[in-house]
Amino acid sequence: MRPAILILLCLVSISSWAADQRNAGPKKPSRDAELKRALAASIAPLAQSCVEKKLFEQAKKFADEALELDPDQVAIKALQPRLSGTGEPNENAHKEIENARAAAAKTIARSYVQLAALNTAPDLAQNFDKYLKRAFEWEPTEAGSAANIEWHSAQQKPDLDLAYRYLSFLDRVQPDEARTKAMREMEAKVAEKKPILRTCHSHPMMYYLSLPKGWAPGKKYPILFTNEGAGCNFLANCTAFTNARADLPFIVVTPFTTVNTMQPVPAKYFYSQETWDRISKDGRGRFDFEGALAMLEDVKKEFGGDEKVCLTGFSGGGTLSWQLALACPEKFLGFAPACGNFNGAAQFSNNAELNEKFPIHAFQGDKDEYLPMLTQQWENAKANMDRAGFKNYTREMVPNTGHDVCVKQVLAYFADLLKKAAVK
Repeated sequence: MRPAILILLCLVSISSWAADQRNAGPKKPSRDAELKRALAASIAPLAQSCVEKKLFEQAKKFADEALELDPDQVAIKALQPRLSGTGEPNENAHKEIENARAAAAKTIARSYVQLAALNTAPDLAQNFDKYLKRAFEWEPTEAGSAANIEWHSAQQKPDLDLAYRYLSFLDRVQPDEARTKAMREMEAKVAEKKPILRTCHSHPMMYYLSLPKGWAPGKKYPILFTNEGAGCNFLANCTAFTNARADLPFIVVTPFTTVNTMQPVPAKYFYSQETWDRISKDGRGRFDFEGALAMLEDVKKEFGGDEKVCLTGFSGGGTLSWQLALACPEKFLGFAPACGNFNGAAQFSNNAELNEKFPIHAFQGDKDEYLPMLTQQWENAKANMDRAGFKNYTREMVPNTGHDVCVKQVLAYFADLLKKAAVK
């Protein structure tokens, strides 16, 4: 076909598309967008009142929340030049704003719960939790009541995945014996289908848990403990092992660790400010180490996890994994880091006989862009292992593989270790 004819056809197509758009009229906003605009409009008067009463810090918080919901919120955009004003509030200003906030709080809390209900897809999990959290921050009683209705509705559909998500959130922020019982009854059913988010009973560490097909109470199952890298894609890491597990009987657990990355980004976690304060106080290393052990105790007690755990760690996740393996090898069947970082170990096991036999098998992609750095870290790890009496260690270069979690290799390695352990 000649170029001139092609150009003419393209122009006709574009004109036809433009006419269709004109005839279609303005696009109707989604329910999600409508709710966000309504919420922003409900918060805007509070920001305006704060400015009028010279409570500028409070005004900015309300304004930021409204603009996050609706970047085009007209009243807030007009108010922005006044947010950095000066002057002292009168003595009744704080009380008046608190009264105004209380008057609006119930409606705003209910709207946030409704907004969460529109963000239930797996890729919107962080939005779901964020909006529910906001609801409880505005008015916990109203938010709890609205969320209670939502989980019952999800259960009746039935959508056990969604009902469980509501229940697990409620269990964290507003514990209730009857709801906790309902959540526990759903837990195993949901966790067989996909990873679920849990919190340790004795520690604020959160983690994903996935149960093997045909899981049944009263039986023992090997635990595969996976540590995610600096990307903090905890769900993706757990899901990768869950999907590749097939009929292998592993319970897969992936904790929300913090030493896996140079600087944790709170948006990638579901931790409360109270938990971040504890992390700051205890130190990231201690928080992760103690949290990981608390997680394993929960899984052993509640889901029949075996005493000997299979341990791996990808990239930055190797930091904690190495520390656990070298400090307490008695808790693990073996250790198989995947392109894992080694940044030293705070402590070492003094069980010379166990150290000598404990199996450590590192997988390393031969095309890994970080190969020179990780090779140097492996040499440092070897020096540490030699000093502590660990002798059963090897490193395998995985052909045509980059910086990778090495899921298939890790699963095959531990499946073989389990067979050997069963023969003994």
